[in-house]
Amino acid sequence: MSIALLKILSDIYTAIDEGQVAIIALLDVAAAIDSVDHSVLQHLEVSCGFCDKVLAWFRSFVTGRLQSIRVGSSQSVTAPDRFGIPRGSVLGALLYLIFIIHS
Repeated sequence: MSIALLKILSDIYTAIDEGQVAIIALLDVAAAIDSVDHSVLQHLEVSCGFCDKVLAWFRSFVTGRLQSIRVGSSQSVTAPDRFGIPRGSVLGALLYLIFIIHS
């Protein structure tokens, strides 16, 4: 069990023991990564002060990707991916944070 979960449980049990109400709100951001619009890159120069080379580097990371869906032996037409950030990379996490802070 993670330390964060143990802390949450401890806080809930403490509140209950003291006769208080315990409320928890959880937010799942997994799908939010898939909804980042690549056109937001245009605004990063002004809001973050990124130069053309850095913007081109970010743009090359998120654009030019293709997607399709395969079910069994059937596959959809391949289309450009205009939304989302690739998961599992340090740059992906950094871009996601920049996008949510400056959107």
